[in-house]
Amino acid sequence: FWVVKLDGTGILQWQKCLGGTVNDDGFSIQQTMDGGYILTGGSSSNDGDLIGNHGLGDFWVVKLDGTGILQWQKCLGGTDFDNGYCIKQTIDGGYILTGLTRSIDGDVSGNHGSDDTWVVKLDGFGNLQWQKCLGGTNYEYAYSIQQTIDGGFILLGTSTSNDGDVSGWYGQEDFWVLKLDGAGNLQWQKCLGGAGIDGGFSIQQTSDNGYILTGRTSSNDGDVSGNHGGSGALPTDVWVVKLSSAVGMNELSSITSLYVFPNPTKDELNIQVENTVIGSIYQLTDITGRPIARGIITEEKSRISLQGLSSGTYLLSIGDEMRKTLKVIKE
Repeated sequence: FWVVKLDGTGILQWQKCLGGTVNDDGFSIQQTMDGGYILTGGSSSNDGDLIGNHGLGDFWVVKLDGTGILQWQKCLGGTDFDNGYCIKQTIDGGYILTGLTRSIDGDVSGNHGSDDTWVVKLDGFGNLQWQKCLGGTNYEYAYSIQQTIDGGFILLGTSTSNDGDVSGWYGQEDFWVLKLDGAGNLQWQKCLGGAGIDGGFSIQQTSDNGYILTGRTSSNDGDVSGNHGGSGALPTDVWVVKLSSAVGMNELSSITSLYVFPNPTKDELNIQVENTVIGSIYQLTDITGRPIARGIITEEKSRISLQGLSSGTYLLSIGDEMRKTLKVIKE
C-alpha cells in the first residue's frame, strides 16, 4: 500500500509504504473520527507489516493515526483469493467493508459458488462482528459500500448470475445494487444494465434518500440508452444512474404480495398480505433498530397502532429473519 498525504495546495506532507514481500494493493481510504485513517485492499504477504494472512490473498485492513503511524492491521479471508475494495467507518465507530471472496473457510462462510460479494462488519478495534456472502453461481463483486440513514448499507458492484441472491439479470455483466439492514440481512437487490457489459463502481445515498451510482456500460438496450459507442475491444461509456427513495419497495411488495397503507400515516398502519404470509412474524423498529412493536400476522389484513410514536421514519419487517422490510413514515 502507498499512502500519501497532501496539503490543500497539493504539496506532499508525508508518505508511507505498508506491506510485505509479496503483492499488497490498496483500494480504499477514509479519514476516521479520531483524525486518523482506515484503509483496505488486498494482500498476499504474511510478513513485514502483515500478520495473519489466511491464504492466496486476504482483505487487508490498516488503521493509521493522523501522521501515518500504523496503529493496527487485520487480515480477513480464507485459503482462496479474497480482495477488499471499499471501507467506510460506521456510526458506531466500527467499519464496514466489501469486495470479493472465493474462499469457503477461515473467516468466510456462505459462499454461493464462484466469486461472491463479501461484506464484513468490524468493531472499532478491527474485531469481526459479522460477515455475509452474497451472490449466485457465477461471479459477483462489490466496489462500493456506504452506511444509509436507516443504519443499513447500500452496495454497488457487478453480477453475472441469475440465481441465488440475484434476480433480474440482463446478460453478461450488470450493475448489481444491494440494500442490507444493519445486521447484514439482504432487504432488496436490483440488476441494472443491458445485454452488454455493465459494471458498477461507486454508489452514494442522496439528500432525497435515493441513490446515485456510476460505472461503465457497453450496452445500448435494457435500462441503457444514449451510448456513444467507441473503439477498442470493449467500447464503453460512463453510465450514471439515479434511483428514487422508493427503489426496492415494489420488488418487496411483488415478492410477498405485501401492501402497507396509508404510508405516510398518522396513527394506524394497515398491512394487507396474501394467505401464504399469514402466520409470519412482523416487527416495527425505529431507524436505529430499536423494537417498537412485534407480533404475528393472523389474517390477510392486520393493523398496527402508531399512537404515541414521534414523527419520523420506521422500518416494518416481515417474514423469516426479517428479510423483507419497508419504510414507514409517521407524520
